[in-house]
Amino acid sequence: MINTSDYSGEEDPISAIKRFVHENGHSLLGAVAAAGGPCAHQNCLQLFCDVAQAQRLTRTMRTEFKHFQELLTLAEADERRPECLNDHDLEAIDQMAVQLESLLQRVGPDRGPIDIGNMLTKRA
Repeated sequence: MINTSDYSGEEDPISAIKRFVHENGHSLLGAVAAAGGPCAHQNCLQLFCDVAQAQRLTRTMRTEFKHFQELLTLAEADERRPECLNDHDLEAIDQMAVQLESLLQRVGPDRGPIDIGNMLTKRA
């Protein structure tokens, strides 16, 4: 296995994501549910399960976090948002969008280890 990680932070990306979910998961789940409804809520729960079991941050997980960040950003700015969102909901959505953006910047692009043996086996 070749480790291509050049992560310069204090913790690796999956550890940062797991810590974020542990500390902010309830708030993220509430903001996503308010902004995106039941389907987004279910997708967020699934992402939490995937993160809990992961050894490294995958591109799919990163993409899901980015989608949630975009959903929250759009929900906060959208003039057609549902009437059920009050000022408290909008503030929570806005704060979580900012926190997700910060998290995604901290963990950077996907630079996990590459298992060349596994890649070669699949091609053979």
